[in-house]
Amino acid sequence: MRPTHYRGRSWLRPRRDGGFILTLSLVVTLLVVILGMVMLESSQLEMTLAARDSQRILAYNAAELGVEMAAAMASSQKTPWAIMKYNGTAVSNLNGGWHTISGSIYGSNQVLNLFINQPVGGGVPATYSVDVEDLFGAIYTSGTYRVHGYGYAGPYTRHVTADAQCVTYASFGWLTNSENNVYWRTGDSISGWVYTNDQLHIAGSPVFKGKVNSAASSVDYSSGYTNNPDFQQGLYLNSPQVPMSTLVNTNQITLIQTKATSGGINLATNGGKPYRVTFNAAGTVLIQPAKVTSPTKESDWNTGTTTTLSNTNGAIYSPEQVWVRGTVNGQATLATASGKDIRVIDDIVYNYPSNPATVFQSTFDLSNPSFDDKLGLIAGNDIVIRPPAWGDFATDVYLMASVCSVGGSFENYYYTSTPQKTLHLLGGIAQQTRGAVGQLSGTGFYKDYKYDSRFVASPPPHFPTIMYTYSRWWLYP
Repeated sequence: MRPTHYRGRSWLRPRRDGGFILTLSLVVTLLVVILGMVMLESSQLEMTLAARDSQRILAYNAAELGVEMAAAMASSQKTPWAIMKYNGTAVSNLNGGWHTISGSIYGSNQVLNLFINQPVGGGVPATYSVDVEDLFGAIYTSGTYRVHGYGYAGPYTRHVTADAQCVTYASFGWLTNSENNVYWRTGDSISGWVYTNDQLHIAGSPVFKGKVNSAASSVDYSSGYTNNPDFQQGLYLNSPQVPMSTLVNTNQITLIQTKATSGGINLATNGGKPYRVTFNAAGTVLIQPAKVTSPTKESDWNTGTTTTLSNTNGAIYSPEQVWVRGTVNGQATLATASGKDIRVIDDIVYNYPSNPATVFQSTFDLSNPSFDDKLGLIAGNDIVIRPPAWGDFATDVYLMASVCSVGGSFENYYYTSTPQKTLHLLGGIAQQTRGAVGQLSGTGFYKDYKYDSRFVASPPPHFPTIMYTYSRWWLYP
């Protein structure tokens, strides 16, 4: 017989799978716990990484803030860093002053620790430090700097740099506020950066070897000429104006006067009578006060005093009009008080090379170490080329200097005279209002103006700064 099976209610049957279900439940619970721990750990890691990213960003922003603070100082004071001030104190007296730092970053250049661990402010947990590096090492003449900003937040340091170029009046081959309706004409040649806040006036085929900027929207071409000017590096109209009405001021001359009183040559008043300044090839300068207001002969001048230029800081200041001439062996900047002229009474050339015409040849190397003489002429009013008579000049006339007429013009007293001569000028011209040096009819000077490219980074001593330009913002790794 077959055995009889029990067929009662299923729930009364004995269960054989209870252990498996319990094990499965424990495994699932463990997996949920582990997943929760992993998610918590991941969340904490993300929060940590986010905090670190935030600190890195804060450090970077703090470094940028430091550079911007230094740039604001430079823009407001418009002076080389060597003579800048911070809260009334010369920066050269801050934090140990200028000193040499060796290493891959500074390369043994002169460095100034301008700010050290300054708080960002506003409750932001970050600080910054700023170093100013003089890229050429000559802190009293160089105009090229690298500003280093260091930002600190938490464990992070970020390093940002910006290259700053100190733009002086000597940075331009030509800078004018007003062209005064004076024309560039055939036979004129000029190199360097030409910048005018006014409209250019062209008659014929003048040659512009550098970039030309004009704030005007057009060029005025003379109707009586076939006009074909040669803009070899381009003409840029509608350029922004250089605010010369605020940049050209007596404060620029005051800076040179201050330098002249401490290590330079500071002349006394002479009752409204001029001084005569003669540079000599021996490296000296003879300064003679006039006996009369309008000297016309040699006996109208006092014997004067002779000074060796290398024994001075190169600053010469006169409260009176100055008549100047000679051969410059050394470096100097001569400035006159507001309203006072500088009168060029004969050629002014550098001691090297012996033949001044050599300098104006295209093959001459301005970076030649032997070519190290520099002259700046800054007049509170006009700079006037005016020998006793037009015939005192030879056919070729030489003027080697960066000239700046703070309150007036650069001009030729004999601009209506014949025969026509050529003015060879090495340096640059900055003036409030353009003066005449010749006429279209064929009088006065042809212009052969060659820019002294040394003056971009190293102008004549103490030359006034008008602005800073910045380039190459760089974030170090």
